[in-house]
Amino acid sequence: MKLTGKKDMLIIGGALLLCAVAYLLFGALKGGDRVKIYVGDELYKEISLREDQTVIIEQQDCKNVIRIENGGVFMQESTCRNQDCIEQGTVTPENAGSRALGNWIICLPNKVSVELAPGNSHED
Repeated sequence: MKLTGKKDMLIIGGALLLCAVAYLLFGALKGGDRVKIYVGDELYKEISLREDQTVIIEQQDCKNVIRIENGGVFMQESTCRNQDCIEQGTVTPENAGSRALGNWIICLPNKVSVELAPGNSHED
């Protein structure tokens, strides 16, 4: 079978395009970026960046409120003295490479850290 005609090339090109679109659509639905929240060195919670939500972490004498909203994550509230974690702003997949702390938000006094991580197979 010869594959030299324009019709053959269009069929092959269309099939490849269809495969690429399916991969992008279904791959995005399975994974997506994740937010990993740590208290100390322990993973506290791992959740999807796709769903807006608020996570409240209450420890003995401290509290942190982490907000996931519009495809980004930020420290909304903290009882820490210096409030550096709040001033670190929002981490998104688009700005993680240009931030001073990259894909992290860190509250040193309360030992809470937030990482924006590539997607994986964990479910919420």
